[in-house]
Amino acid sequence: MVRWEDFVVVHHSFAPVSILEGDRWAFYAIDRKFAYFVEMPEPVITYDAQKYPFVYVPYFEFSKQLAVISLSEMISWADQLAKRPQPKTVFYTNTARCGSTLFAQMLNHLGTSVCIGESYILTHLSIGYWEKYWHESEMETLLKAVVTILRKDVPADQLFILKGASTEARLVPIVARCMPEVKHVFMFRKGGLDSVERMLRRDKTQRILMELFLLCPPLSKAFGWIVICECKWLRVIRPTTTKEWAAIAYASPYADYLKNKHLYCLPIVWHKDIIHDAENTLRPIFRELGLPEEKIKDALLCLKNDSQNGTFLSQSVMKDVKATEMTDAIRARFDTVAQILGVPKDTFE
Repeated sequence: MVRWEDFVVVHHSFAPVSILEGDRWAFYAIDRKFAYFVEMPEPVITYDAQKYPFVYVPYFEFSKQLAVISLSEMISWADQLAKRPQPKTVFYTNTARCGSTLFAQMLNHLGTSVCIGESYILTHLSIGYWEKYWHESEMETLLKAVVTILRKDVPADQLFILKGASTEARLVPIVARCMPEVKHVFMFRKGGLDSVERMLRRDKTQRILMELFLLCPPLSKAFGWIVICECKWLRVIRPTTTKEWAAIAYASPYADYLKNKHLYCLPIVWHKDIIHDAENTLRPIFRELGLPEEKIKDALLCLKNDSQNGTFLSQSVMKDVKATEMTDAIRARFDTVAQILGVPKDTFE
């Protein structure tokens, strides 16, 4: 989880907020008091989902300077940016391990659309929303400002696709209220539970952090934030295994989609359709989003590559990580989890 403590810094100078309008200043992190920006060696829109599935990685690795402004300054600045012509925007939410990065790369086309992958600003806001860092009205103000700033360098005649992590589906109703012009798309994967469990089992410390969170949430947060992403349901369900935690992480975004599917401009995008019938699946999506259908040919090329190659979730990294077997006892427990979350019982099949 990105935060301002990621950097060892020495104060350089004060500067007007307007310097952040430069095309190399990227929005890095947000907390209850401040917003943090990093200066990049290349224009921000070049760090798209095609090259960087997780945009926070190059922001950390390649940044040159850190700028800090108060939230009130950020909101005022965003209000000024909003007076300019804005690109059409899609808020793309999903569950974990559903092929969402592949789909994001299919939507990213140089000179036509810009897709940014998993800006942690939205994750900060989704966690803060559930942890009650901000009131509902504050969330609307913050989200509108954040989206406006994230798309500041995208030309107004191009499409901006903001791909969230799996926590961001809970923000869709708020975005729909404060930015009704934004379109919403959701992706899910049937039979994806084992893949999510493998992601969590990749790092053995994650199980320790889960157990630590159930005992003392503040102490768990001091070591890592991945557990707190589903804080609301962890407190209610109190998982005893990594597989139960995986079930929560896997199904929670789907539960949010089911409650708010009237807000989405398209039916759910299924992983199996993107993999096995990509051309026919993409055609109505491209039409709805305003992407040229001739770009579908380029989109299909993405199927030839590992969409997360070079990352901590690449196929080469994950190939030896195994999920635990489903048992009758686990299946019975998942019936309870499904009821609490509000998803069909067969979600975990």
